This record gives sequence, structure tokens and C-alpha cells, in this order.
Amino acid sequence: MAPLRALLQAVRRTFRAGDYDRAEVFARRILEMRPNHPYPIQMLGIIANERDDLGAAVNLLRRARALRPGNPLTRLNLGLVALKMGQFRQGWLDYEFRFSLVRERDRQHVQLPELPFPRWTGEPLDGKRLLLVREQGFGDQIQFIRYATRLRDMGATVGFLTRPPLLRLMQTAAGVGEVFVDPLPEGQVWDYWCPVMSIAGVLGTDLSSIPGGIPYLSAEPDESERWETVLAAHAQGRPRVGLAWTGNVGHVRNTARSVTFAAVDALARAHPEIAFVSLQIGKHEKAAVEAAAPDCPILFLGREDGADFAEAAAVVSRLDLVIGIDTSSPHLAGALGVPAWLLLHRGCDWRWLRFRADSPWYPSHRLFRQVRRDDWDTVLTAVSRELGVWAANRDRE
Repeated sequence: MAPLRALLQAVRRTFRAGDYDRAEVFARRILEMRPNHPYPIQMLGIIANERDDLGAAVNLLRRARALRPGNPLTRLNLGLVALKMGQFRQGWLDYEFRFSLVRERDRQHVQLPELPFPRWTGEPLDGKRLLLVREQGFGDQIQFIRYATRLRDMGATVGFLTRPPLLRLMQTAAGVGEVFVDPLPEGQVWDYWCPVMSIAGVLGTDLSSIPGGIPYLSAEPDESERWETVLAAHAQGRPRVGLAWTGNVGHVRNTARSVTFAAVDALARAHPEIAFVSLQIGKHEKAAVEAAAPDCPILFLGREDGADFAEAAAVVSRLDLVIGIDTSSPHLAGALGVPAWLLLHRGCDWRWLRFRADSPWYPSHRLFRQVRRDDWDTVLTAVSRELGVWAANRDRE
């Protein structure tokens, strides 16, 4: 294999494995051979973003864009950096390049259906039917379905096309009239459609105009009462805290953003005054059950892979607090109006911005951030300290 081709493959492979140091080494070797090769410059910019070095990220990505102006991955990553910096106007424009990535592995969560009606780009909506279309992860859909009420207030009848696990939950979404499972059933006629995460850009959302109206999702009362019986028996009058420590293993950053079960087990053991509940499902919870000692203080609910989010909402609605990594559980808590403490890795996702301990998307959130990459010990020490204060304050209420 030619040296250049081998190095290009090595950059891709090590980056996807989360080994950014080695990916950088391989990228710089390419630049020694080809100083103006846009791909390694682009990848160095993406790596700088992952390290939260946004100044370097912008400079490198702009250089890559100058060398290859039409590259959608460069434009997308410039958008991600702008969004993280709170520069929403430019960020939303470049974020649209997520639909232009050509390789299947790059399009894993942004493939959209072909629909026989036009895409909405800001046309008047009074009396119109607008279908929002799911994309990316479950948390993304939960976060952005909040826009349905604003669209309804603009005169639209709003529908939502989603995946089966979200069907029942999204039927409770404020502003949504009809919910369908992809693919859209035959015979459905709409005036417009729009990817759900593109609504923010079409409406010109900035930090001051993020829709509130929380809660905008709700739990089904009978299901909520059923889980109340289970949780009350475990809690015995103690405050209830849900734990989510890992997410989708297919997510390219899941290893970086996850904490170990041993870490959350230790957190739970440090606070016997609190009743802890696992929000993991399927194989993740089964792995924890196998690793747990007989006296593990965490309640495992035995929910299966592919579990319905309406069931998850019924559980979360009966908790006092959710503590979790950047996965769907904190999004669900935020949409339900349940307080959540979010554990964020260094170089976290754009939506959590930078340096903030709060979120304009979810007023009930607190953000606990890594200062050093992979240093969860410091984060969890801070969480444990604050958890003690939180529990003591509840006792005094």
C-alpha cells in the first residue's frame, strides 16, 4: 500500500477509535509529505475541536475550506464549532451540511426519507400542514420537538415522523397533532416537511430565543402510577435519583463520554440517604447486574433493549433528579421538567456550549464538566459533594 494512502487510512482509523494523539501524529506525517493536503488539515481542526481548542479548530478548518471549498465535512465542523461558541446564525447555516456527506459511514444518522412535497424553508404557515422528520439520535429528537408549539402558533398543523421507540412519547408532545413511524404511511399529504433539527435555523434561533415552554412532553398517568409502586418500595421515603452512565455503543464518542458502572456504584454507596435507580436498558443494564455485588444499592428495572420511551418517561417523571452522561436520559428529564445533572466530557457536544454550568435549552439542568480529558474522578467528586448538599437541603424542606 502506498505510504500516503496508508497514512490517510491510519488517520481515519485512529480518530474513529478516539485515539486523537495518534491520529494527529499520522495527520502531521501526511503534511510533511503534502503540506497543503486538505484532509489532514481538516482532521487536525476536528481534533482541536474535540480537545476544546476552538481557536485552533477554526483556523485549521478555515484553511481546509480554502483548499477545498466544497467539502461538506469541513463546513459541517465549522458549523459545530460556531454553535459551540454560541454563534448560532452562522452555525445553523453550516450545520445543514450534515445532509451533504456522501459516504455511507458519514451519513449514519442524517439520512432522510424522500417525500413528495416541498421542504419548508420559512414560507408562511397559516393553514398549512408541516411534517417534521426525525434525524440523528433519540435525544436530538426530544430536544428539538419543542419547536412544534412555535410552529403551531404560526398557524401550522404539525406532524412528526419518528422511529418506533419514540412513537407513544411523541404523541404527548405539545403542539404535535399526528405522529407516524418512518416510513410515512401511504396517502399522507402535507404542504411541507422539514428535518426536526433544521427548524432552529429556519426560525433564526439565537441564545435569547430558544423556545421554553417546559415541560413539553409528559408521562402516561397509569404507567407512571405503576412505576411509582416499584420506586416507592425501593426508596422507602428517600429522594430518588436516576443514573445513566453509558449510551449507544455505535456512537463515535460513546467511550469518551461514558463513565464506568464501578464509578456510579461508588457514588451510590457514598450516599445511602438517597435511593438510586438505573436508567440503563438491555445489554448495558445486564452487564451492570453481572458486575454488581449482592449489596449494590442501585435498583435495576430490567427494561429491555428497544424499550418504549413512554415507559422511560413514566419512570423519570417519578424521580427527583437524574444524573447522567450526554445521552437521551438527561434530554428526557429536561423535556419533562425533571432536574438533571449532566456529566460532560472534554470536547463535549455543541449544544452544551462552553464554560457554562447551566443550559439555555433546559433550565432544570446543571452541567458538570471535565477540566482534563478523561478525568471523570474530579467530575464525580464534585457531583458527590453537591449531591450531599442537595440531599441535606431536601431533608430541611
